[in-house]
Amino acid sequence: MRNLILVASLLLSFGIHANVVVVSDIDDTVKVAHVRDFKGLIRNAFKVNNRFLGMSDLLRSLQDDNEAEIIYLTNAPKKIMKWSHTTLLKNGNFPGDKVYFREDLSSDEHKTKTLRKIIENKRPTKMVLFGDNGEKDIYFYETIKNEYPSIDFTIFIRTVYNLDKDHTPLPGQFPYVTPFEVANTLDKLGLINQESIDELYKKHAINLLSESRNVDEGPMYLPKWMKCRGFQISDYLDGHFSIDLSIKKKINRICKSK
Repeated sequence: MRNLILVASLLLSFGIHANVVVVSDIDDTVKVAHVRDFKGLIRNAFKVNNRFLGMSDLLRSLQDDNEAEIIYLTNAPKKIMKWSHTTLLKNGNFPGDKVYFREDLSSDEHKTKTLRKIIENKRPTKMVLFGDNGEKDIYFYETIKNEYPSIDFTIFIRTVYNLDKDHTPLPGQFPYVTPFEVANTLDKLGLINQESIDELYKKHAINLLSESRNVDEGPMYLPKWMKCRGFQISDYLDGHFSIDLSIKKKINRICKSK
């Protein structure tokens, strides 16, 4: 009887405590929001198809290849943005159905407090965090990383704004513009399978290369307002495969010219 109780406890423990937990911001990370431009923010606020292409496939690969749990964490106020954000995730076929919104309109600690609760409940050994350099994800995520040194953190920061003094990822964080840079790093870290990378290229590479620089409505890879000056794809991102040279050239050209 004692052994049965022990086995049951262990099974319950494994069921509750996920090994890999993936947490993603929404605005300017998976949704094209333009949060640092007031007119752009208002124009995009309730659009439910303005999403970054490739992100749902990338997150699903992380989920499937690691048996990971996918969670969304946004600073958007729940009373105002719940419908549009959850609809965008559904329309884009994003994996996972747990979204943490900001309940208090004046709170500046929502993300760090919620991340602490997620860690306490899930007890992950690895966490993959996705954010952007529009607001404070760089610092929220670094705070949590420093608080939990026993957890293996990987932090990705989408570079949709110029890499100036206050909006440059910190050492150890990975800036990116498209899902291909992320996949390359995940490959190096052993967090994505080759089949998933092949599928990502098959589904998105040609479309990314052919996308016009005038896109600002609907699903897109590189919104026309994006300013990523200072970002260049560098060799440290290379894993077991190399990012397609044509994709490298397009990204480096766009980020250099803005």
